Amino acid sequence: MAKQIYNEKISRNTSWAGDASTSGLPVAGGRVQEFIKDELNTKAGSFYRPGGGNFVYCFATKEDKDLFIQTGNESLIIDSFETESNYSVYINQETLVLSKSVIEGSTGNTVTFQFKIADKNGMVSDSKASIVFSFLASGVMKKYTTEVQVKSEGWTTVVSDVIDKYLRNGENTISITITGLTLSISSLLIV
Repeated sequence: MAKQIYNEKISRNTSWAGDASTSGLPVAGGRVQEFIKDELNTKAGSFYRPGGGNFVYCFATKEDKDLFIQTGNESLIIDSFETESNYSVYINQETLVLSKSVIEGSTGNTVTFQFKIADKNGMVSDSKASIVFSFLASGVMKKYTTEVQVKSEGWTTVVSDVIDKYLRNGENTISITITGLTLSISSLLIV
């Protein structure tokens, strides 16, 4: 007569030797192995903080982390979190200028401002940034994105393309999101 075993999925509260949840039967070795592997695959054993940014990715193993770095396979990430960054995007609001009063029929409108991406000591820390201009008017959102080289010292000046085609009659809200492409640090300015 073959020995009976419990061969269903188990939880951390299940006694492997058998208990009321298994009708007193011992748990099959394959089910114990499955439980252990499932538990280990949900525990962070290796961490990755790309580019010195403030996002941290968690992996079950160093091998999973290395494979993610090589392939970009996001299914290997079991969790992520954001830490306080040593870097910030600073926007010099005194330099923010709309080139013309935006009135019906005006043309040649641009937005000009200065920014820098720096560490806590004020040292510029990124070489390239993505600038997303978002225009909201009458419930309609339009966007355009550009990339700029960041000056290695001081402030970087940005002059937008002509924005006439993004503006509508009435009130317009312009949002500018600046993201350092190496550090993934962002800041939002609403005009």
